[in-house]
Amino acid sequence: MASPAVAAPAAAAEAPAAPDWVGRTPTDPNLRTGVLPNGLRYAVMRSATPKGAVSIRFAIDVGSYEETEAERGLAHFVEHMAFRATTHFPEGRLEQQLAEIGVGAGRDHNAFTGLYSTLYVIDLPDGGRDHLDLAFRWLRDVAEGVVFDPVAVDHERGVILAEKEARGSNDQTAEDRIGAFQAQGLRSQARAPIGLESVLRSAGPQELRRFHARWYRPDTAVIAIAGDLPTEAMETWIRTAFSTWTAEGPPPVRAVRGAPDVRRGLDAMSLEDARLDDRLRICRLQPAEPLDRDDAEHRRRVALRNLWLDILDQRLLTRADRDGEMVDGMAWTEAEDRDLRRVCLQAAPNPGGWEPALIALQSELRRLRRDGPTEAEMEAALERARADLRGGVSTVETQPTTDLADEIVQSLLDRTPFADPRVLMSAYGRAVEDLTPADLREAIARDWAGAGPLIDALGTAPPSRTALLAAWTAAEAEAEPPAYVDPPRPKWAYADFGEPGRVARREAQPDFVRITFRNGVVLNVKSTSFAKETAEVRVVLGDGRLEIAPADLYRARLAASLLRTGGLGRQSWRETDMALAPIDWDFNLWIGDRAFTLAAAPMTSNLLLQLQVLAAYVSDPGFRPQPAARLKSVVDQSYRDLGADPGVVAASAVYQVFAPDSGQAPPPRETLGTLSSADIDRLLRAPLTTSPMEVTIVGDLDEKTAIDLVARTFGALPPRKPANRQRTDIAFLALPDQAPAPLRLSHQGPADKAMVSLTWPLFRAGPKTRREEVVAELLADILTDALTREVRDRQGRTYTPNVTALTPDEADQGLLQAQIETYPADAERVRLDALRVAADLARTGPSAAQLEAARKPALSGYAAALQTNTAWADRMAGSTRFPHRAEDLRLLPRLTAEVGLEEVRAAAARWLSPQPIQVVVTPGPKEAP
Repeated sequence: MASPAVAAPAAAAEAPAAPDWVGRTPTDPNLRTGVLPNGLRYAVMRSATPKGAVSIRFAIDVGSYEETEAERGLAHFVEHMAFRATTHFPEGRLEQQLAEIGVGAGRDHNAFTGLYSTLYVIDLPDGGRDHLDLAFRWLRDVAEGVVFDPVAVDHERGVILAEKEARGSNDQTAEDRIGAFQAQGLRSQARAPIGLESVLRSAGPQELRRFHARWYRPDTAVIAIAGDLPTEAMETWIRTAFSTWTAEGPPPVRAVRGAPDVRRGLDAMSLEDARLDDRLRICRLQPAEPLDRDDAEHRRRVALRNLWLDILDQRLLTRADRDGEMVDGMAWTEAEDRDLRRVCLQAAPNPGGWEPALIALQSELRRLRRDGPTEAEMEAALERARADLRGGVSTVETQPTTDLADEIVQSLLDRTPFADPRVLMSAYGRAVEDLTPADLREAIARDWAGAGPLIDALGTAPPSRTALLAAWTAAEAEAEPPAYVDPPRPKWAYADFGEPGRVARREAQPDFVRITFRNGVVLNVKSTSFAKETAEVRVVLGDGRLEIAPADLYRARLAASLLRTGGLGRQSWRETDMALAPIDWDFNLWIGDRAFTLAAAPMTSNLLLQLQVLAAYVSDPGFRPQPAARLKSVVDQSYRDLGADPGVVAASAVYQVFAPDSGQAPPPRETLGTLSSADIDRLLRAPLTTSPMEVTIVGDLDEKTAIDLVARTFGALPPRKPANRQRTDIAFLALPDQAPAPLRLSHQGPADKAMVSLTWPLFRAGPKTRREEVVAELLADILTDALTREVRDRQGRTYTPNVTALTPDEADQGLLQAQIETYPADAERVRLDALRVAADLARTGPSAAQLEAARKPALSGYAAALQTNTAWADRMAGSTRFPHRAEDLRLLPRLTAEVGLEEVRAAAARWLSPQPIQVVVTPGPKEAP
């Protein structure tokens, strides 16, 4: 394809047009749209985040929804074939050529088949002429140059069947059954993109070619580009690539859209499966609204629906926390399907407490339907909605090209306006203008209608269908609940930590500034323009795993996930939520090998409040009593998830066998027992409240502001003296020189899943082993590619082999771990073939081309990371105690570029020659309820 000339720079961004508020929302003036003479629609927008990058999205307006019964799975099958071989890219050449320009498979180059469209994704690290030419040559091949060779089709058939197996889960099986119960006969619930096994096994080149020819045509295609190029240049690339594409015959006939039977009344289903979390849900179904509808009435209806559901959601959360009738409750709507819209209430019941949860859901719904919301509830919900919209306005100027391209292509597929966030905020203001509680009461009556109520209950020993119907009917006959009374809105109790701290010293680091306050708190701060009005915050303290008894480690990690809901000394977590509304003050706590880390990602406008929250949790954590049912639910769910994932079973086995005293593998469920609020207090109070702290802030703020905010929070806290709480009984993983016989274990997930895991010992990592770690990362990518070619591309026995180099600093021994998911019947063959591939790589070493195919995507990944707040915050966090962390962000890409072929070959021979630890995980018998 001839390369187009690059056009002159685009004009400055235009201001958004003033809407008339009656018709459609105006399109963002910075978006250039058009239609080629052949019918292909396109949209392009200039964006320099990250600098030089270009994101391309090519989509066909067809997915599994349009498949006939004999074609179920063909849309997805065609998508796979577009990656295997096309006119200009014989088998194996596409991934190789993309890797040569730093485009990583899966990360930067992917595709997705859904119910309604098939999307092809390419994210280029830079918009150089050769890179764009490569991308557009392949996309044009996708349009009309896919090769459906019989041998290739047979190979890819196995890959797709393996993907079908890989995507299956206990939860997905349950959701499929519930969808069929709710939406009886509707196409959206009977057209999963992965398709039917019978069709996948029988489809041949002729059927695939016919499907492609019918649907891949310019008048069903759209293309979106967001990148650091003039819009004229992007348009030229599209015209050059696709103007000569022609359609044959009339457009294909689309499937008739169905609708739920709104006359259907109360119904229920019960699904008993001990492998599922207990869940109760009540839904109403209505016909879907036209996808492209965009007018004042529609905008108001959508806004009101979301508001009353948000208000009900808040009531259910409060009731669960206050009364303990359920672990949690929520209200939500779903409108992605083109033949139905759901409005649902949902609860996680207490063990055996199905009826109280059902009564609580119905009671709150009845109350809200009867009285509508209070003025205070309505204003709070409006403010939460406006806060979300303000977030979009704040970040629009630095929205990454990847996100922009995704949003633009979706607007093309849906035929909805791609609007400036400022216009969306204005449109929302007009939609909710003069809103009253009575308006929301009318909206509830309008939305809680249609088919239903449809009740589903799943998990361990749920009530029968008959019992569910009886319970709902009985609850309807109960006396009306009393009127809702607004709880007093609490005042935020941690706005003042006392006299702001003073700076003791300032030190300029190579990439950031380090401030030490007189109380000993350290602040690392880096001002960036990567993402407008956003920041990343990290607080590092304590010794992490080193100060926790191994027998308590798994319990401690569960406790970390419950710190937030344990509240504060002067306020519960719900009181904090109400006091700070509508600000999202969420944070995470994780326990690392050598430290605890608190992490948050606030808007800079909310940074002071976020720092106040974090400072409160490290100075006055509440560890308030939490409902026993909530704690039990967290423990039970974690064990169900662990047991259902064969990959987790395989990885845990290495620690269970070779480091049983390390605590790294979860103990048997009966050994762990219960988790109490007292446990959470015992495990977390000391490290949070007594350890010296290092705060890191990276984002769109200046140094002076960061210092001021930290001075008023962490800098104002009393000094903390270092104390050695490291235990002497910490055990680290150390693998034997001689691998044992293969370990054969079972899992509780779907019966068609198996996992083959191979683990090679590496070395105990530390700051002095960075070069070896880089070699291990490259070797992991090379082995992934080799296994992909053999076990996926040639044999079709797996979907995505994955090899990871795990090299924690000064902790467990490093591992090179390969995991290959497959069918149980193929597990032994896959194990032997994977061993053979690894042995061949150890004997001959990788080729120069294999090394470069791993190196260039790795380098582009490092370059992209250097333009994100997250990567800098993660590496700067704790860098006073661990100086290498900040240095690594620049050291690792340099080492990656330096490593030579002979170095990688020697490592392959040294690490891959010994027999690995082998684990094969196959389905076990279903556990009794």
